[in-house]
Amino acid sequence: MIDDNKYLGVSTFVASCHGNDQCGTNGLPLTPNSTVIIGRYQYLKTMEHPNLCRYVDIRKGTHERLLVVSEYYERSFESLINEKILLNVEQIQQWIHQILYGLIYLQEKQLYARNLSLKNIRLTQSDQIVKLQNYGLWHMTQYGTCVSFPIGDPFYLAPECFALDLTFKALIAASNSSYENEIIDPANAKSCIWSLGIILLELCLGQRLYGAQPIAVPMSTSVRCLKLNVRSALDILLRQNGLDQDERLKRNTMQFFLPIIRKCLSVQVQDRPTFVELLNELNGKPYISPIQRSLQLTLFNGVTPVLDHNLDLADFKQLDTSPFRCRTIDQIYYLWKLAGGDLTTVSKNAGLIKISPSISKISKFVTDHGDVYGLQRDINTLFDDTSYKLSLKELENRFNEMPIEILHPLLEGGDNEFEQRQEEFDKMYERQPLAVRENDFEYQFHRLTLFERLLASYPYHKQRLHTEARKDIPPIYRAFTWAALLEISSNVNDVYNRINRDDISPAVIRQIEVDIPRCHQYDELLSSPEGHRRMKNVLKAWIASHTNLVYWQGLDSLCAPFVYLNFNNEALAYASLSAFIPKYINNFFLKDNSLIINEYLAVFSHLIAFHHPDLSNRLETIGFIPDLYAIPWFLTVFAHVFPLIKIFHLWDMLLLGGSSFPLCIGVAILTQLKPLLLKADFNECILLFSELPEIDIERCVRDSIDIFASTPRSCTYREHASDVPNYPINNELDMDPFPLADLKFERCPHISANDVIELNDLKAPTASLKTSKLLLIDIRSPDEYIKSALPSSVNISYEKGFDNQNRIIDTRLQSLLDQHRSLVKVVIGNKNHKQTVDFTNNLIMNNSSRVCLLHKGIDVFKTTGLLYVPSQSDLS
Repeated sequence: MIDDNKYLGVSTFVASCHGNDQCGTNGLPLTPNSTVIIGRYQYLKTMEHPNLCRYVDIRKGTHERLLVVSEYYERSFESLINEKILLNVEQIQQWIHQILYGLIYLQEKQLYARNLSLKNIRLTQSDQIVKLQNYGLWHMTQYGTCVSFPIGDPFYLAPECFALDLTFKALIAASNSSYENEIIDPANAKSCIWSLGIILLELCLGQRLYGAQPIAVPMSTSVRCLKLNVRSALDILLRQNGLDQDERLKRNTMQFFLPIIRKCLSVQVQDRPTFVELLNELNGKPYISPIQRSLQLTLFNGVTPVLDHNLDLADFKQLDTSPFRCRTIDQIYYLWKLAGGDLTTVSKNAGLIKISPSISKISKFVTDHGDVYGLQRDINTLFDDTSYKLSLKELENRFNEMPIEILHPLLEGGDNEFEQRQEEFDKMYERQPLAVRENDFEYQFHRLTLFERLLASYPYHKQRLHTEARKDIPPIYRAFTWAALLEISSNVNDVYNRINRDDISPAVIRQIEVDIPRCHQYDELLSSPEGHRRMKNVLKAWIASHTNLVYWQGLDSLCAPFVYLNFNNEALAYASLSAFIPKYINNFFLKDNSLIINEYLAVFSHLIAFHHPDLSNRLETIGFIPDLYAIPWFLTVFAHVFPLIKIFHLWDMLLLGGSSFPLCIGVAILTQLKPLLLKADFNECILLFSELPEIDIERCVRDSIDIFASTPRSCTYREHASDVPNYPINNELDMDPFPLADLKFERCPHISANDVIELNDLKAPTASLKTSKLLLIDIRSPDEYIKSALPSSVNISYEKGFDNQNRIIDTRLQSLLDQHRSLVKVVIGNKNHKQTVDFTNNLIMNNSSRVCLLHKGIDVFKTTGLLYVPSQSDLS
């Protein structure tokens, strides 16, 4: 939570650049160091401890510059030294306990705070709580290999660190593997003990060691300690700083801590105490690991409760005057950006980014071989550990201006006036484009508050969650909302951890390693080595746990959105992928998936003819069949076709639809391309789909919904769809499998008798063509029709409908088609199925839309009691 003493802060540094001629062992250019850092930074966002400043975000600027956002406090231990505050034993002891708790937590997470210093230990809540800052710089820069400056303050670094940096970087440079393979962290926890000893000594003395002396002094002092082979460096440090006879050494505070400081400053690493040993020596309470938020019976291990139920009455009274109190730091940062916050602008105004004239960057001499001489080092590449506070004043003003219906959306009814105002607010924004809504401060604040509460109460408010997701999903809660829509509720961490990811053939692993570096590599997160590693882990887990399925190229694209959204939660990414695939592309990853793919493409062809017969006729004339362009669409559910931001918006709606919704998206894409396709020949179509034109994704979503809503459910029936068992079985009135050869020969979909009954309301006594949603065209002979027929159906004899060139010659048929263009045309035949197919194909060839044929013909209604005996007037 954000309180009155907590802020957001930004710091910046520049990653080092590779040489132009440097490539990896695979022959490809090396990954930019800034991208490596962005990938490694994500792990730091999972660090949550009372004595650590939270990492919030990292952004890439120009020229490899990185901007790091984290929790920020203005006061630090350096402030105490500058204010010359005398500290007692109890106060110092309390602070050191907290520092050790934070360091032990980091050690549990296999992290080491390489840059402990007075400046990086922050104070909050009346100086009672300390928090470590910038503890992740060593990890995110891959142990200093991704930057041109050393990590850590030389005044606080242990002697072994100076030697380590030189040898470690030399080794990495010689092996040329620092950017392709995971490097083992060369640091150790006891280097932090040395730094803590220096800090403790400075707190007791009330001054900084070395004063204004140059950096070379502490470095040479550390090296001399190693050469002299002394047990502890304390006496040497005191003499170097002229403090060996200082009266302050006789104070009670110094006398209490002096033995501990001596141990911490042991020259030999093995002689220094561990964090736990030091904690015990300082009489600290035993360290207790924070309770990990696990996915037991709920998804949402990252959602913070709206209110702390332990607040007393005084705290509740303060809620009205503290708009940030009930917001998480991630929400505050998200809203700060929406309120106009820009990290680059803030950093420039604060002087963190220094702009040099371009002429000063010109070298004095360049050789034929490209060697540069006389070029001054760019000051922007130098490290500056200054953090600058982000102003929340504009954000606070925006909060204060917001009406109550935005600040506190209701989940349950109660106040009619309040509900009406909330509905008016929703309607006002529903008409806005999605891009506008996602960047509107008030709207997004309302949505994230609403979704936070809906997710926290899941599955109690499951239906309301679905209803709200149909409008849009706030980006900050997209990962958890998708998991809810996919109905993931098991303990995904335990499931994921039990999978043996190494139980995969080497050939598959090699193929994955080839595919991942080509998957959405425009994105800095997925193109980072850490992104590759996480994607590989999730793919291997899915393959190992689905032994009846195989890896097909395209699975990496399908996995990418889930890994991106759940970058620090591989288990949830795996669970989401595992729930998504059987729902929308069931059995697509069988070893022999030809039957499933062919059935899918045949149904897609039928849908094109159903909604756009003119386009279907054109594509069939030039021989441009879906097999040539649509397989990557459906195999990856368009994840191979569109960039991630478009996939997010597309899948937001997809996850609310059934297994046939990807087919509707495919038709919606063709709808946008229709003007081009109607004029194109075969070669032009190939070129068009090899580099797909810009698709308006919001229009695509709207068209997909319209197509889905206007297509009878049975028209998208597939034998291998995952939701086939959910079809209501009512004797012969529902769909059942039919041969693939028939499916490919026909040009229109089948409709079930149940859909005909439901859409035409045949059970109603007043069923007629005027109230019907279907145009029932019975093509049997008049003799057969007069014996029994469906109410509101019209009889058009098969023999009299078309001429030899398949043109419509029956004026009554043409008149009906013209009058009822918007109705679904159901062609009803008898046992001669070929006649029915020919009739529907002819209708499509004449550009009649929404044509389908009755599955199993008129005989399916014989036992229903719905047939009636038409009169002679019904024939005319």
